[in-house]
Amino acid sequence: VFYHVRTKDHVPEPPEPPEWMTGYLLENPDVDGLISEAIKQCTGNTLQTMFDEMTRRYEGRWLDGARASFAYMHRHIFVAYRMVYAHAHAAGCKYRYVIRTRPDLAFILGFAAHKVLPKLAEVQLLTASRLYIARSKGVATADRCLIDDLFAIGTMESMGSYSTLLPDLPDLARFVTYSRPDMNGHTNERMLAHQLHYRGVNFSEFHANYKWRVV
Repeated sequence: VFYHVRTKDHVPEPPEPPEWMTGYLLENPDVDGLISEAIKQCTGNTLQTMFDEMTRRYEGRWLDGARASFAYMHRHIFVAYRMVYAHAHAAGCKYRYVIRTRPDLAFILGFAAHKVLPKLAEVQLLTASRLYIARSKGVATADRCLIDDLFAIGTMESMGSYSTLLPDLPDLARFVTYSRPDMNGHTNERMLAHQLHYRGVNFSEFHANYKWRVV
């Protein structure tokens, strides 16, 4: 288990991780400026250009808070995966599967590994999906994308592709389908779908029933 998290308040002395946690990176809010600069160096002006184009197309009517969370969320994903990869390399091993999740997400009936793992014999990566109706945003049923960005499981290689959206963005942005109705309202999820297609990952989804918890 690896965590990459940001604290709301300054923590002078990071606590010792529990035995079940292999490693974690705790970032204090006083480094927010450095993080923003690192994101800008990674993506150039692409991120701002992309959101400016979406603002123009949607006449300033944003249906979600993607502009505030997009870059920071994908940086968390990228750094956490790098921790996994570095540990596997140092240990001389290769994980069969890597899971991306959030500490405040809990499966109501538990993670149904007996149903999920057989599906990974057919595809490289699975994302959790739920709230079928809420994911519509005017998209016809046949064209509806159910990918969620809260949970995924896949091979090390496929999860590596999943995690590199931010550094891939300067080139990935060329393929963004701004015309999709659900690009506004589910921007983060649709961009993740773009990334998996861009990287050629064979993926699918499984239905998951989860809730938020306080951590």
